[in-house]
Amino acid sequence: MSVQYDYQWARPYIDANDRIKWTGRPESVHLFTNKDAFMIPFSIVWFGFALFWEIGVIQDQAPLMFIIVGGAFLVMGLYITVGRFVHKLILLRNTAYVITEKVLLCNQFGRVHVTSLPITMPVDIIEYKDGTGTIIMGHSQFINFFPFFQDSEIALECILRPQYVMSLLLSTTK
Repeated sequence: MSVQYDYQWARPYIDANDRIKWTGRPESVHLFTNKDAFMIPFSIVWFGFALFWEIGVIQDQAPLMFIIVGGAFLVMGLYITVGRFVHKLILLRNTAYVITEKVLLCNQFGRVHVTSLPITMPVDIIEYKDGTGTIIMGHSQFINFFPFFQDSEIALECILRPQYVMSLLLSTTK
């Protein structure tokens, strides 16, 4: 069941002679992706090493700088082990999409990303068993460890009828 959502945020980004073709939000959350086949083992090793380091420097009463650096790596390890899933969940619950004849708009926590249509980059689609899917435009240069490393990927995540939405994206004209 979809929750009603106010799309008035999109109005300033839409020309007067442009019309909205589709609006949507993530309908489900798929926390695990193919990237996690590498990320989960890596994050466990990172966190384990950082924890081992931090315990060691505290027990050995090492200089404060070693404790601070170890603490920073421990926090990063905690984020890539568990926090990134919580971050993704919160982000998806606060995301909305609009497709018009000219642009694709993505609003996450009030930060609007505008992409001109038609899409000129490679487009992939991942379909899930629950009928939702993710449309990925562009290709990731590397695996995202942290949210502040951005790559060339734009995605409409966990949307209903992804094949239909992809056909809208690919059939638009300038």
